[in-house]
Formats: sequence, C-alpha cells, structure tokens
Amino acid sequence: MLQEKEMQQRFETIEQAIGLAAQASSVERDLPRELRDCIARLDHQSGLVRQAMRSCDELLLRQAIGELEALGGRAKLVCASGARLTLQMKDAVLWLHSELAALNRHMQ
Repeated sequence: MLQEKEMQQRFETIEQAIGLAAQASSVERDLPRELRDCIARLDHQSGLVRQAMRSCDELLLRQAIGELEALGGRAKLVCASGARLTLQMKDAVLWLHSELAALNRHMQ
C-alpha cells in the first residue's frame, strides 16, 4: 500500500489526466457517447476516491480505484475501436489509463 503523501500525489496526477480528457472531449466533434459517458463517470468516481481517501477506508479505496481503472479501460477500448478521434483525445485517454493502471498496481 502506498504512503498517504505518495497516494495524494499520484491521485492529483490522475485528476489532472481526467481534467485533460474532459477538456479534450469538450472540443471533440464526433466523440462517441460511450467515451463521453466514461469521462463523466471518471470525474464522478474520482470524487468517490477522494471521499474514500479522507475516510481512511482501505477496502473502499481499493474498490473505488478499481472502478476508476475499469472506466479508464473502457475509455481506452473506445479509443482503440476505430472511432475518429483527435490525437489529443487519444493521448489524454491513454495517459489517464496508464496512470490508473500504475496506481492500481501500487495498491496491490
């Protein structure tokens, strides 16, 4: 399990990645609905992770981070499905997924 300070830093990076994906999605013309939904759910789920971090409930935190990674995986699959997306959108989602996967590995 990560130390609290390292967890905070990693999660701040993830929140930045979610923000970047949200920003990229706002200018994307033909963004698939599934990807837009994933990004909105990622934003919502990040709030649940913050709550779990404040409550110091390790089980809840692991579950919330697992759900974040699953959502990031779905977003990555949509990007890889052949949807016509800008490079900025694809890069944002790939970076986000990479950060989520790393955090989840460190939570093990």
